[in-house]
Amino acid sequence: MQMQEFPKHALDNPVKNGSGELTIEPELIGTEYQHELEQKRATEVEELNEHMRPYKFPLRDRVKALGKEDLFAELQEYAQTEICDKLNVAFPAGEIPSEAQMVDIRDFARANLKFIAGMARSFAMHHREPDPYRVGGAALVYRNVPPGENPWAVLFDANTKLDKELTPAPSPEGEKWCAEQNLMDRITKPQDSSEEGVQRIVSMVIVGEARPDDVSIQQDVKQITLTPCYICRRRMLFDKQLTGGESPILPPDTEVYSIDANHDWRDKYQKVRDLPNFHKDKNLQEI
Repeated sequence: MQMQEFPKHALDNPVKNGSGELTIEPELIGTEYQHELEQKRATEVEELNEHMRPYKFPLRDRVKALGKEDLFAELQEYAQTEICDKLNVAFPAGEIPSEAQMVDIRDFARANLKFIAGMARSFAMHHREPDPYRVGGAALVYRNVPPGENPWAVLFDANTKLDKELTPAPSPEGEKWCAEQNLMDRITKPQDSSEEGVQRIVSMVIVGEARPDDVSIQQDVKQITLTPCYICRRRMLFDKQLTGGESPILPPDTEVYSIDANHDWRDKYQKVRDLPNFHKDKNLQEI
């Protein structure tokens, strides 16, 4: 998908930065232009989600097609016993933990989420041979549940690149859908009751081979880990189901922890709000 241009009226008074590139006057950001930008990006997110409908292959169906039912069950049990049950003791259903508590929760869960995301790469469907391009993701979420039930859940998923005429067969002519996109789909359109009622994404962890996306490579952004691509960054910032309201499910301070699958000592901690600046996105503005 090609990058969109700024609305013409926002470039009425352009200035040049140190590299000689046209930029936007700072006072235009956060006013009428910012609102228009948010609306435009939100519409792009909705249109892409609709376009991708024929290419999506839900995780449970994918697991069955791949013959990975045992691994799926093992990861579910691991996430429940090593993360969710322990968090439920300290932070049971009720009020969402404070931001200070969220820091401790992320620190507690990070290593186990890294393991789960790495194992979830087995659920990828990609055409590259002999070694498919596999990306795994895991999200720790807090859910709105009745008192006495465990509000904590870990969602995990992987990337796909499928041809809608051959679904579920991976194809070089297919459309990619990242692990992050599949995770966000699970929240906006839950696949079962355990995924319903998500109030907050506490952390998102991504494990894959490091490489820049089509936008980043144009800006010569160097990657030591696989951070979210342009369409994922856009959705993380502008999907109204995730970012809308006074208490968004995916606030801009949400941690995205990325790890290089081939060198797991290479990792990166970022907030959602920082992703556009890191990738030098010219048409995603910080919220």
